[in-house]
Formats: sequence, structure tokens, C-alpha cells
Amino acid sequence: MEKTTYPLAVPTGIVLTNVAQFNRLMGQAEKASRLLDSLLADINFVIRHLQEGYLQEETEKLNKLKVQVRQLQRGAIVRDAEEIDTGPEVFERTLAESQACVRLWKRLAQRIHPDKGGDLRTFNQAVQAFKNRDLRTLQFIWDAAVNFSHPGWKSSNVGYAQDRLDHMTMQLEQVKTTQQFAAVKAFRSRRTQDAVNIVRTLLEDSIQRAILDVQVLTRKLCGETAASMLQSAMDAGVVESPFQART
Repeated sequence: MEKTTYPLAVPTGIVLTNVAQFNRLMGQAEKASRLLDSLLADINFVIRHLQEGYLQEETEKLNKLKVQVRQLQRGAIVRDAEEIDTGPEVFERTLAESQACVRLWKRLAQRIHPDKGGDLRTFNQAVQAFKNRDLRTLQFIWDAAVNFSHPGWKSSNVGYAQDRLDHMTMQLEQVKTTQQFAAVKAFRSRRTQDAVNIVRTLLEDSIQRAILDVQVLTRKLCGETAASMLQSAMDAGVVESPFQART
């Protein structure tokens, strides 16, 4: 799994107070970040092992659908990001995540560009995160940029470090509540069949979402608007009209 690198550079002119406490909290946050990366890597390894060993048919079906989705997304994503080259990693992200990255990048670049007084190291990290459509890192850099430029930064840097530690701790706790983590726990406890059943359910859900993505993207590329798609769904009884009077 690709390791996420967070910006630690402090913009020129910023003076840290309570340095010892700040460093302690940032160290704890970095430790939590490494634990999160390790946990996600373990989840990816176990899920991939179960898919390749027990769920080849479902995995192959999902992979074929993902290829279709990426092909349908490719044109729209590239058009949205004409201002910067992107690598093939972009097409592994969801459409919503990629679009969110484009929007956040446009706002972030105006704030942290070196020509506007931003820190070069942080800007380079943001560029790489945008190329990879790494929304989590872009959001963190945005939060850091907002805090660094805030007039109260000199007296609140410990609060910023505490917020980062809280954020990483929350990320860890959220991962531990997922079905993917439940599958890992079952697999590590030698309850292989339970783990396979969990992953099978996750694959089936992903297949259904991918089928829906293919249908929606195909209709969009054919020129159908969101309004007409909603009307078609209401006519078919798939969704309820948002304008229907409640009794």
C-alpha cells in the first residue's frame, strides 16, 4: 500500500510556542498515522488473499466492471484536470473522490503556491497528492494551510497538533468498525469461512454499485441530464418523487 506523507514544513515567519508539547503531540499523531497505514496494509493483504484464493469469480466480475467504469470516467476526469498532468493512479479512484480532489486542489493552489508566499515543500506534497487523487492528504494540507495562516497560530499551534492527533485517532477507530477489519479479525482467528463470507458480501455490494455506475455514466455520455435520469427512475418506481406530497 502506498504510504501517505503529511506536510510537516512550517511556513517562513511562523514562530512555534510550547515547542516541547507541540513535538510530543505531533509525534503521537505520526505514530497513529503509521499504525493506520499498517492496519490498512494488513486489510488490503488479507482481502486480496481471500479474493484470489476463494472468490475468483466475483473478483473477476468486479474487475471487469471497474475497467468499464474507468473507461467511462476517463474523458470527464481528464477534462476537469487539464491544468496538471496526472498518472494512471487517478483512474483507480471513484468519480466523486476525483472530482472532490479537483475542486479542493483549485482552492488550495491559490493559497499555498510559492509565488503567493506558500511553503515549497508543502506545495510539492499537494501537487503529488493531486496527481494521485489522494483526497485525504489534500484535506489535511488544506486544514494545515488554514491553521498556519490564521492570526492566532502562534498561540494555538498546540491546539493544531492536538486536533491532528484526534483526527488520526478517529481514523483508526473508524477503520476498526468496518467490515474489512472484521474480515481480518476472523481470518487471523482462523475462522476462514467467516472471513470469506464477509468479503463475498462486500464484493457483491461493490458489484451492484459498479453496475449502477456503468449505467449512469453511459446515460450521461449519451447526453442524458441528471434531471431526465431522475425522472426515468421515478417513472420506473426506483425512487420516490421528491415533490410528492406527504400524507
